[in-house]
Order: sequence, then C-alpha cells, then structure tokens
Amino acid sequence: MGHLSARGSYKVKTVCVDNLVDQRQIPPPQLVKIDIEGAEGKALRGMLRTLKQYMPVILLETHGEQAFTECDQLLQGLGYYQVQLEGIKRLMYKRKE
Repeated sequence: MGHLSARGSYKVKTVCVDNLVDQRQIPPPQLVKIDIEGAEGKALRGMLRTLKQYMPVILLETHGEQAFTECDQLLQGLGYYQVQLEGIKRLMYKRKE
C-alpha cells in the first residue's frame, strides 16, 4: 500500500461520485480511473448508481488479490468484463449489446 510517510496520518475529504452526479456538480463520467491504494472497492460502491446508469469505462489498478477479487466481483455483477492492456494491470468496461 502507498503512503505519504512512515509515520503520522493525513486526512482526506471524500465524496461519492453518485452524489456529485445526482447534484449535477459534475457530468456523468465516460471514463473513471481508480488507483487509490486498497480503497478501490469503497470508491466503486460510492458510484454504483453511476455505473449502472451511465456505464463508464473503468480503468482500475488494484493493490492485492483481495482488493482485485472484491472489485472484479462487483463489476462483473454489473455486467462489466476485463480487458487486459499491455503495461496496464486491468481495464474493465460495460458490454454494449
């Protein structure tokens, strides 16, 4: 996992993408890049409505097998599938039928 320093802590304000989209503070995303050192599942859960409704492409870098499994199961449950890209760990996107 990444960190700012070996000691101490740093508080970071977080917001849910769903809330930002619902309140029209941001347009619905077409592409979402997630690389947040183990909190990828939390980020995805904070945008479930956006994922279901707008189906953005997800560029996802996970940290650890457990984080990958959690995200993979969540995204596959929404109809996403993996596409491997050279030099990038995972790319997942919604099938358009």
